[in-house]
Amino acid sequence: ETFTGARVVTKEPRVTILKQGNFNFNTGTMQILRAKNITHFQLLYDRDTNRIAFKPCTKTDEGAYALREVKGIGQLSGTSFLKFCKIPLGEQTRSYPAAWNVEQGMLIIDLG
Repeated sequence: ETFTGARVVTKEPRVTILKQGNFNFNTGTMQILRAKNITHFQLLYDRDTNRIAFKPCTKTDEGAYALREVKGIGQLSGTSFLKFCKIPLGEQTRSYPAAWNVEQGMLIIDLG
């Protein structure tokens, strides 16, 4: 089998933390967020479980982060949040499966 060097694209919901600290939401995640008309989030971190939650909110809520969409991919600034929570940015981009928690009404990623 020949490796072509092409990047793997998945439609499974995923959130990527870029090495600069921004969050990217793939097309699978954006389908969920668009269906729920989500435009802003509050960011939460659970140190005990090492999970980040993206809680939908309005733009006037305290700590609201705007979700931007560029070419079907969602983007959210996260550098200050990651530094505040002492989550290392790392030397490379990291991607995590994302799941919508129906009971809590939030998108959650597990950092492992």
